[in-house]
Parts: sequence; C-alpha cells; structure tokens
Amino acid sequence: MTKALKQFRLSIFTFIEVVFVFAVITIVLSMNMGYAEQIRAGIKNEQSATILYYLNGITILAVFVTALGTTGIQLIHLYRRSGEIGLRKAVGAKDSDIVALVLKDTLLSLLIPALCGVTLGAALAANLSDDVFGLNAKIDIFLIAGSALILLIFAFLSGILPAAKAVQTDPADVLRRKGISRRENPERKYNIAYLLITAAIIIGGISINHNLEAAYREDMINTAGAPPAITQQAPAFSFEDGNGKVISSEELKDKNYCLLIWEEGCFPSISLLNELNNLISEGRLESDDVYAICLDTSIKRVEEYISANHLSVAPYADHKKSTKWAFNAGTTPALYVMDKDGIITARILGWSEAAKEYLLNNLPVN
Repeated sequence: MTKALKQFRLSIFTFIEVVFVFAVITIVLSMNMGYAEQIRAGIKNEQSATILYYLNGITILAVFVTALGTTGIQLIHLYRRSGEIGLRKAVGAKDSDIVALVLKDTLLSLLIPALCGVTLGAALAANLSDDVFGLNAKIDIFLIAGSALILLIFAFLSGILPAAKAVQTDPADVLRRKGISRRENPERKYNIAYLLITAAIIIGGISINHNLEAAYREDMINTAGAPPAITQQAPAFSFEDGNGKVISSEELKDKNYCLLIWEEGCFPSISLLNELNNLISEGRLESDDVYAICLDTSIKRVEEYISANHLSVAPYADHKKSTKWAFNAGTTPALYVMDKDGIITARILGWSEAAKEYLLNNLPVN
C-alpha cells in the first residue's frame, strides 16, 4: 500500500470517527438539557436519570478513546512533517510557536468533521421521540456552545502529546535523517492500543445495555398488573428507615396506617406529600401513622430531600423495589389506607377534601 493511499485511508477513518463521536455528543447533550428542563418543571424519572448517567459515562469514554486515536494519527502526521518542524526550529521558531502550530493544525483537521457530526446529531435529536428513555431532547444555542467547548477540549487532548513531541524535536538530528524507520513510526503501536481500548468500550457498552434492558424488563413485568383493590389484603412489602433498618409490612399489623408511594421530582407526588406533611404539622395526623415510601432512590437522598424542604414526615425508601412491585406502582403517587387486619380500606390517587376527611376519620390522633 502506497503512502498516499495510507494517508487517504487514515484521513477517511478519522473523519468518520470524529463525525460519529460528535453526533453522539450532540444527542447526549441535548438529552441532558431536556432532562434539566424536566427537573425545572418538577418532572423527574429516576429510570431516565439512571440511563442518562450511563449514556454520559459512555460518551465521555468515547471522547477519550477517539481523542487517543486522533492523537496517534496526529503523531503520524507529525513524524511525516518532522523535517518541516526541524527546519522551523533551526531558523529560530520558539517552543510556543511549535505548540501553537500543532494545536492549530489539530483543530483545523477536526473542525469540518466535528461540524458535520454536530449537524447530524442535532438532526437526529430533533426527531427523537420523548418515548426514548423518557427523555426529551432540547436543541438551542447552549447546545451549540457546549459542542464548541467540547471541540476545543477534544482538540487540546488530541494535540497536546504531538505538540510536546514536536517541542522535543532536535533540528540537527531531524535534518540528518532521510526517513523514518519502521520502529520509529508510531502508527502500529497506536493502532493496536486504539483497537484494544475501542473493543473494551464496545464490550462494556454491550454489557451495560444488556443490564439496563434486563432491569427495565424486570421492572415492567413486576408492575404490569392491576394495583391491589379496596377490601383486599395488603400485599407483603418492606422499606428502609433513616437508620438503615428494613421494616416489613408484618410489623405494621394491629394498627391503622396510611401508605404513600411517591417519587422525588414527581410534582403530584410532592403535592400529596406536602398535604400529608401539613396535617402532621397541624397535629391532625400522627407521624407514626404515615409511611411515605419513596421509590427508586436511596434513603440518604430521601433524608436530604425531607431535611431541605423542612418536612415533618419520616424518611422511608423502598427496599429492593418490594413496595413498588407489591403494589404494581407503575405510576405515582398512590395513597393507601390499611386497617388493623391489613385490609386496604381506601386507595387515593389524588388529593381532595373528601380524601382528607377520610384520613382524619380513620387515623385519629390519640
């Protein structure tokens, strides 16, 4: 294979790779911005947050892997331009001039494929349905600004090592050489390192995707049925308190209590939680009779939320999704009232004066 053909192959490969990674960056950035907007609107989906967390991690890894591959290619170009670099240093070019030259060339070589990738990513993100991971993509000027910033960081990561190598170039040594030996050429070792890391990322991504899909399928199966109805025996469930103790529904027998199943960031859940909190603060309900169990989060986060919002309800978190699955809680909030025999006497999906009166009548303050 001739040098020209090798150069063309490397250029095409780099172009496609950079287009792909910047398309992914743009899509994930737009999802992050859409999710931030959902949070500001009081809408939060814990499963979407988890998926977005993994997508962000995979994207960051993809950026570094692609930067590594681009670094290798830039080093190859640098070695092929070693005569020019040596000549510039021989006629008095400063180290800062050499660094600026290499970084500028790296940025210019990435600019067109990065713009193509951002355009492709924005087009794909604009056509994404909000059913994809429950996330809405958002396209605006901040997305373009974020992509531009990532391009600068990417160019710096890709060009800093070649720039450092260029600074170390000895003009006399370079000008004496007629070519580059196979051992000196970095193409082989960087290609091997890049392929190994890329393979590891692909395998890791497949594994993460498999685990997420399995967890999502398990969640869908276990919340697919109808929730327990009034007059039925309450299903067995367990939850965790602020001390890390796991409490089972068996321990709640012989008492009347209400069970609120809620989610952090869900506006209807927060509204119902605040109504219960007001009744407790006014002394019209006993805090020991109210079990507000937060789904899909840790007890630490529940405690932080309750403390930050100065709520009187006790912090409880679901234990291994037992409450979510026992009550088929595909949507929240849901408020249940149980009697001393563990029978469901009421199922309240929204707050009203009638619901408040029912609670006050069935959970009297001692």
